[in-house]
Amino acid sequence: NNLANSIDGIDGGYRQINELLFTGGKQFTIKGKKRLYSPNELLRIYALSLNEVQRNKLIKQGFTESILSDIEKDLGPQLTEFANKVVEYLSTDYFEGVNDVYSEVNNVNLGYVENYFPTKTRADAATDTDLIANGDFSAVFTAENSPALRERTDVSGEVEVDKGDTFTSVLNNHLEQMERFKAYAQGVKDINAILSTPSVKNLMEVTNTKNLI
Repeated sequence: NNLANSIDGIDGGYRQINELLFTGGKQFTIKGKKRLYSPNELLRIYALSLNEVQRNKLIKQGFTESILSDIEKDLGPQLTEFANKVVEYLSTDYFEGVNDVYSEVNNVNLGYVENYFPTKTRADAATDTDLIANGDFSAVFTAENSPALRERTDVSGEVEVDKGDTFTSVLNNHLEQMERFKAYAQGVKDINAILSTPSVKNLMEVTNTKNLI
């Protein structure tokens, strides 16, 4: 709300931004394929294009400099300014908050990415069911949160642009994942350490409670 209300002509906060995102749409031809994109989808593409690596990926996928320029013009100054402010926030204050927890748990910093907006590549892997079966809680937790962390620095996978992902859905999902990560990361590490202790493992074996736990 604060970011939205700092924009000229916006006084209704994030709700007013959402109203702009669900009005209208525009057709673009990408590598010979015509498709109608909603403003919400286009704002995600615009936000990604602010990062040099993601912009180069998009260009290779057919979103030429001319098309990216048309997208920016079609969105208008209010939506693009909001995206700029969100990207700046995710790259600075929010990044520092996530990195504080990540570095505390892993003893290493997250890789910093300038002009960061959450990406979604075509190589996402689901959580390995063997990790769950084996009770490797730390690995399960890491696997579930790794897409939001790993893809900060992904430089090879194509950006997923054909599944209808939007600016708001990607942003909301990222914030939900990262808040969950910040809330549970240290606790999961502690629990995993306890359950990996030989005496505790022996106790679970003797009491036949390993699979249950």
